[in-house]
Amino acid sequence: MIFNVTPLVMEDVIRLNVDEEISSFVSTTSGVSGSPTKNTRSLQAVANLRDGEVVVLGGLIQHSDTASNSRERFLPALLVGHATLKGRTEVVLVLQVQKI
Repeated sequence: MIFNVTPLVMEDVIRLNVDEEISSFVSTTSGVSGSPTKNTRSLQAVANLRDGEVVVLGGLIQHSDTASNSRERFLPALLVGHATLKGRTEVVLVLQVQKI
């Protein structure tokens, strides 16, 4: 995860420029020699906050579905095991500004 916050302190507000990036690699059948593909999710936001205020940033949501089959070669096809895994991840960022 890459996370950058650039604050700009002004007289009555603090401006936050927020850049966030999350990357993961997945195997693919296309591409060079079956090399993995990089999946990137990113968020850019600007918030003007007063001293002590809080901002909550979310939206970097990822859903994943994985299916697998297991079977011993000597068993009949009707004894195949099936498994399905569903997942969801969400990154929520909570920032509070404070003048020092």
